Amino acid sequence: MEMKATSSATVTRGKESWNLIYWATAFVVAFVSAIASLAPAPWRYLAVPVAAGGTTYLMLTNGWIQNRVIGWMSKNESTPR
Repeated sequence: MEMKATSSATVTRGKESWNLIYWATAFVVAFVSAIASLAPAPWRYLAVPVAAGGTTYLMLTNGWIQNRVIGWMSKNESTPR
C-alpha cells in the first residue's frame, strides 16, 4: 500500500486584509447590482438580490478570490499584507 504525501495550510488574515476584502466586496456588489438592475422589470426584482447575495458569498468565503484581491492590491501599493 502506497501513501500519498499531503499538506495543508491555515491562513489567518489580519484586520487590514479583511478591511480590503470588505471594501472590494462592496465595490463589486455595487457594480454587479447595477448591471443586474438593467434586466427587464419582472426579472430585475430577482436578479439584483441573487447577484448581490452570490457575489457577497463568493467574495467572503472563497479563499481563491480573497487571495486574488489581496494580491492585486499588493501589486498596486507598497504596504505588504
